[in-house]
Amino acid sequence: ILSADIWREYRERGGIRGTLSRMSAVDWGMLLFMVTCLVSTLGSGYPEASWTGFEGRYQGLSMMLAYGGMYWMITRYYEHKDGIWVVFIAAGAAACLLAILQHFGIDALGFYENVSAGQRALFVSTIGNVNFFASYTCMLAPVAMFMYTKAKSWKMRLFYMITGIIIFAGSACSNSDGAILGVGTMAVAMCIWFANRKTSFMRFLEILLAMFLTLIAVVYTTHAAPGAVRLTGVVEELVTDYALPAGAAVVLTARIVIGLFWKKEECRVFRKLILAATIAAVAALGAIMTYVNLVDTKIELGGFTNYLRFSSEWGTLRGREYKAAFTIFENADVWGKLFGCGTDVYGKAFLASMPNAEFYSVSAHCEYLHYVVTLGIAGGAAYLFYAGAIVAVGVRNIKKDAVAAALFASGAYLAEAVIGISQVFTTPIFFCLMAMAAAGARRQDGQNLQVTTPRHGR
Repeated sequence: ILSADIWREYRERGGIRGTLSRMSAVDWGMLLFMVTCLVSTLGSGYPEASWTGFEGRYQGLSMMLAYGGMYWMITRYYEHKDGIWVVFIAAGAAACLLAILQHFGIDALGFYENVSAGQRALFVSTIGNVNFFASYTCMLAPVAMFMYTKAKSWKMRLFYMITGIIIFAGSACSNSDGAILGVGTMAVAMCIWFANRKTSFMRFLEILLAMFLTLIAVVYTTHAAPGAVRLTGVVEELVTDYALPAGAAVVLTARIVIGLFWKKEECRVFRKLILAATIAAVAALGAIMTYVNLVDTKIELGGFTNYLRFSSEWGTLRGREYKAAFTIFENADVWGKLFGCGTDVYGKAFLASMPNAEFYSVSAHCEYLHYVVTLGIAGGAAYLFYAGAIVAVGVRNIKKDAVAAALFASGAYLAEAVIGISQVFTTPIFFCLMAMAAAGARRQDGQNLQVTTPRHGR
């Protein structure tokens, strides 16, 4: 069916020249990514493993081609209905509710019958691994927050508030820092975006406050519940160090002050203030990290500030994973540096490059670094080009709610991917959301999705 549809578009556009001339930047990005995956597989010393991805997280060439096919069909035929988000959020809330029950020692569906007590903290809900579940919840939360802010009826706002609270709690119960990184990044982005109209800004502050209070409640309830799984991630640190309670107080104060004293609907001054504060905070964070990692490496850190200093133990031993990935890349030949060792055969490359290592890994635990090792510089660059084109066209069409919701969800995954893993459980959802964002922009641009302003008045 896919081949027939590609042939149809080829014929309608007048052959190869017409087809290529009407390809968008996003189309080119996906095509280049598919080509680099194919080249990497053909030149790999492990072609069978590269096809299946059995030496990684099952993200071999076969899965990548499936993503390419999904992109084609969605961008050509998808037409958005808000009911899709209702189903997406409702299903996610159900999965998160199961995670919450499991976190507090209630195995509602008997998933833990054959799992040892020591392993139960690492597997949660219907996804399994806590990091995989975190990458799922970090896509759910931005959609719930965005749709609550944009909902036109009180019934839909109530729905997104309730499901959002369940999703926030499930995210905390995943006990993984990835979800907080992804959701936190998009929360800042949405705060900047909504801070130009009073009504939308106040609603966003309401759902943001609900998120802060939910995370605080999960931490203190976990402390009080004897059978609960112990929290060890950044959420615990942010609450016990009073960063989240202070943030909740600030958000609550802002909501009350704006509601009572700001009379105009237009409030662009808040967007400018928040944007300036964000830039200043990022600059300060970069300066502090530079200082503690390069200047004063002996200064004592504690609490969540431990995340500021990079080491082998950083981020639940992710530091050693990153160092191993750099070692594999350094030991690769010219072909390996350009096109990698093969699509998702990281485990093979790890053993070949580091046979005497004290640990074994099938992933770099950073998707971008993982693609550079397995697909080379060409594959990593193609992936960044594709993702960057999606973000660019999404920002250009962000006033369309269908595009914005998919874009914020995709952005959360892209942020989480800094410490995340590409795998078959949640990465397909991410590629689907990216294609949905591109499809929404494509419809708005009259079927010709372009990063630049469309010509001929479309």
